[in-house]
Order: sequence, then structure tokens, then C-alpha cells
Amino acid sequence: MGILTTILEFPVVALLAVWNSFLAILTRLNNRPSTVAHFETDSLTSLLLTSQFFVKPSPPPEGTSFVGKTALITGSNTGLGLATARVLLQHGLSRLIIAVRNVEKGERAKLNLRVEFPGAKIDVWEVDMARFSSVVAFAKRANAELERLDVAILNAGLIKPDWGMTEDGHEEVFQVNYLSTALLAVMLLPVLRSTTRNVESVARLTVVSSTMGLVSQFKNRHADPLLKSFDEFDGTRGWSLQDGSDRYSVTKLLGMMLVRRLAGLVSSEKVIINAVDPALVKNTGLQDLMPYFPARLVGNAIGRLAGRTMTQGAWAYVDAVDGKKEESHGRLVRNWEIDTAHPMMNTEDGKKVEEELWAETVEELEKVAGVKAILGV
Repeated sequence: MGILTTILEFPVVALLAVWNSFLAILTRLNNRPSTVAHFETDSLTSLLLTSQFFVKPSPPPEGTSFVGKTALITGSNTGLGLATARVLLQHGLSRLIIAVRNVEKGERAKLNLRVEFPGAKIDVWEVDMARFSSVVAFAKRANAELERLDVAILNAGLIKPDWGMTEDGHEEVFQVNYLSTALLAVMLLPVLRSTTRNVESVARLTVVSSTMGLVSQFKNRHADPLLKSFDEFDGTRGWSLQDGSDRYSVTKLLGMMLVRRLAGLVSSEKVIINAVDPALVKNTGLQDLMPYFPARLVGNAIGRLAGRTMTQGAWAYVDAVDGKKEESHGRLVRNWEIDTAHPMMNTEDGKKVEEELWAETVEELEKVAGVKAILGV
């Protein structure tokens, strides 16, 4: 078995080495050395090799049931969101909210699920995570129309090869992956809390993270103000593959910090809040967004060789929202275990950065939707 594992690992290690070298070359060509202290983290290569070769994906245990429960999943018309919806429905989920930007695509996903699960109530609700107004309208609808919300999985995310701003004045990946995710998480708290009060089980809020968040260097962490620094871009130098990769990585780290902050304000007896990393999953389409053909080629090859299936990735989500209990509150669930945070989050410097990030986030979201009343701050 050891020899077989080594044989299987070799092409993946080689491809990851090519990928890391490719990023390093681009960084040198951009001639932008970092002046910020470097955090020692496990390499992306070692993290992925552990997940993909030394962890056996586990399906939900026998007896897992979502009968009578309502779940909401953002970005669930395709990919991991759709796969997770299917697994929940296989375990008796009574009502599913498919939360998507494109309603037409959501309706197509709904039709397919209705054929498989005719007894479930399935709705398609519009939410565009790139627009605060859409997120606010969606959250208000959830609080007004849902009698209960047992599970909320904030799965929608974005990685882009180029720079773009939203109508709200924020860089698009930053707004979708962090600010709007934070806004939706906070605004869903009332219906999640009321569900816990009225039923026998504690409601769950899970934010989807990524292995890439564990290796982020968060180079702008000392910027003042911090949030504004994510929206500043010198267009004369261009937006590189390294920039796009760094931006995706740091937003996933910010999501881990968000989860820890929310857990500090909301008791695990009212809502269990955690983050989940599904690791590398094949056929998600993420690699196809890479801007250069060599990057797409390497990314897709790694996915085909070592990626988990969609169903296995969905199992990881379900483990976070059902398999893990109070012990996961404010934590990252990874490889079916409660994982350690990014090393920075355990340092004094990192804690100060997290405090500043949270303070600025609350002020930003207060302007958008008056979230302080919900948070009790």
C-alpha cells in the first residue's frame, strides 16, 4: 500500500511543484516583493496531499436525518452546493431553499431535484452576493417567510482572473466572499435563533472556507483603514494570477475570522456557527476561471488525479452542519475533524488584526443594514 500511495502521489506532487513554480515566476516578473512579515504556514502542497491521500471521506452516519427540517444553501444550482442539496434530501430534508443569482438556472436545478425527491418542498430564491441590496432583500424574505431555518450553508463564492468593482464600491471577490457573506450570516441570525427556540435541535450556520485560506499571507493586514485597502488597485501594473490567487485565499481566511467573531457573540446553545473546508474537489469549475492556459491545465490535472468527488465534498459539508456539535462553534471543520486555525490567528498581531477587521466590518454593514441591533453591539 505504501508503494501504491507513493506512485499515486508522484504526479500530483510534480504538478503542484509546477504550479508553485509558475506562481513564483509570475511574482518575480511582477517585481513586487512583500514588505510585510511572513507567516510560517504549512505548504498548500502538504495540506492537499494530506487531505487527498491520507483522509478517507466519510458519508453521513446511519441514522442521519433532516426530516422536518429546512435548509438554505447559497450557490446551490450547481457544483458542491447542488451536491450538498442532494445529500440533504437523500436524508429526508423537508424543505430546501436554492439561493442563487441566476433564477433560471436555479429553476433547472429544482426540476431535476423534484424528479428525485417529489416529497420535498423546493424553492428557488434570488440572491446576488455582489449586491448588498439583493442580500438584504433575501435575508428579510427569509426572516419574514420561513417558519423555521435549521441549516444555512453559505456556499456561494467567487474567484476571478481580473479586477472588478461592484456597484457598492468594493472589489468583487472581496465583497462576494467576505462582506456579503458576513452581511447574510448576521441577517439570518434572527430566524436561526427563533428556530432553536421553537424546535428541539440547535440551528446551524456554516460558512464555506478553503484550504487556500490556511496558507494566506494577508499582506495588507496592517493597512489603515483595513477594508478600504481591499478596494484599492493600481491599474498601471495589471492584475496577475498571483493577485487573483492571493485575493481568493485571503477572503477565505477572513471567513474563518468572521466565524470566530460571530461565535463569540452568539451562544452555541442558540446557533452553532462554524466553517468548513471541503478540500480539493474535482469538476467544480474553479480551475476553469484561471486566466492562463498552463494554470488551467495544471489545476484541472491535479483535480482529476487527486480531487474528491462532488458527493464526497458534500459529505464534508453535511458533517459540519450535523456531525459536529458545540465543539465546532467558531472553528474550522476540515477532513472530518476540528482543525487548527491559520497560525496568524493565534498570535497577538493576528488577534489585533482580527479585532480591527471585525470593527470595520460591523461599521460597514451597519451602514448597509443596521446590523448592530441584531448583534447586540
